[in-house]
Amino acid sequence: MTLMPIALKTAISLGMLKRFLKDSLVYGMVNIVARGMPLLVLPVYALFFSPKDFGVIDLLTIITTLVKLTVAFEITQAVARYFPQARFDRDKIAYASTALWFSMIMYSTFVVVLLPFSKHLSALLLGSVEKKPILIIAILTMWTEGMFNLFQNQLRYQLNAKRYAGITLLHALLSTGISFILILAFHMGVIGVFYGSFISGLVACTVASYWGGTNYHLTFDIEKCKQMLRFSLPLVPSSLAKFFFIYVDRICIATLLGLEALGVYGVSYRFAVIAGLFLAGVQVALTPLIYHHYKEPRTPDEIGIVFRYFVAAVLPLLLALGLFSQDLLSFLAPGFHDAAPLIAWLGIGILLSNMYIFAPGLSIAGKTRVIMMINILAAVLNGALNLLLIPLLGLLGAVLATVISAFIACALHIHTSQAHYSIPYRWPLIAQAGSIGAVFWLLGNAMPLPVKGILWFLGTLLIICIILNSHDRALAVNAFRQLMNSRK
Repeated sequence: MTLMPIALKTAISLGMLKRFLKDSLVYGMVNIVARGMPLLVLPVYALFFSPKDFGVIDLLTIITTLVKLTVAFEITQAVARYFPQARFDRDKIAYASTALWFSMIMYSTFVVVLLPFSKHLSALLLGSVEKKPILIIAILTMWTEGMFNLFQNQLRYQLNAKRYAGITLLHALLSTGISFILILAFHMGVIGVFYGSFISGLVACTVASYWGGTNYHLTFDIEKCKQMLRFSLPLVPSSLAKFFFIYVDRICIATLLGLEALGVYGVSYRFAVIAGLFLAGVQVALTPLIYHHYKEPRTPDEIGIVFRYFVAAVLPLLLALGLFSQDLLSFLAPGFHDAAPLIAWLGIGILLSNMYIFAPGLSIAGKTRVIMMINILAAVLNGALNLLLIPLLGLLGAVLATVISAFIACALHIHTSQAHYSIPYRWPLIAQAGSIGAVFWLLGNAMPLPVKGILWFLGTLLIICIILNSHDRALAVNAFRQLMNSRK
């Protein structure tokens, strides 16, 4: 192993960390706003929508997610893999343009095929032919959401954090604002939610395509299309498995407990996704940086440092969800108090199911089939556990099934990734910090609100001190200072 002076190593790590902090702050803030907006309007929606209405919205949202994962054969993930490594502008243009036209053809074909069957699909999926208009707008929204996903991610692959943030905020503000007006002022009900998403998607696609316009030409490279599909096609069954893993709990709840229970579960998920907001910022910032720098010898250590910072930040967040979820629900959605015990556990499951971003070895090595097998195994296990535990424990059984299967999938991802790209994680320290968080959660669960606040503060201090040593803390402070100075 080549040795380097400590000062030089620190400077190198500081440069990488500064870029990561800069991008993750931008991505994190915009994701907090974009994903938090539905939570802010939840108290108003709760006045207009029944649990069954929430169930319809959740079901169509699930289908939209499935469409985005499968219809275009995950070609956007292939762009993420090959676009940053392209040496010449003509190759970058070829990758981006080919993915654009391929996606547009696939999503348009999907819409044309489904629209004639909207009446039958409405009866099958929503239980009523009268809900056909809702389904039609939802299908059109699937087109705009799929294309927006491509345009949005292209800005990320270009490391253009500001434009990514701008287009994400534009989409979120328009979607929430239009839906809010249609529901409150025009009393359009559930269909107003999807009209808002459809209109905002059209506007956001137009702006994002303009911002990324230098990479979009009237060109389609057959060879690069084949190359990207060879990488991405195994990710289609993998994405299907991941989709099933993520949503099988809701499918089982709807089947075994009904749409009303699904509505309660959906509300708890909307609060639990707070834990995923920070992860989303990290994921969006970290993945392009890894693909740009993975060949550099210092990158594994830097990923390990970022991972420890992430855990030191997210464990206090999970502790807050565990301690304050009942109080939060009492204030924002008192009619859904049954969701309170589920929120923190769902937050843990969301985080574990997305921790693979810190284990990039399989993607770097092109082992997409191994990723597929892990995701399929996790999905089957999650489905089996849901069918076993929901009849015994109700909604809590669904949550526990998700956490257990997510933990196993996370462990498999990290273990297999280490063989291709080894990263120092410092698991003993993380296990100690997690145990401290669990103890404070149990101690404060039935305490008055002021005592919960004190316990959260003390638990957070202990967690940070355990995970981050003095060098890690100093590195973060210096990087943050440099970032602030660069903004002056």
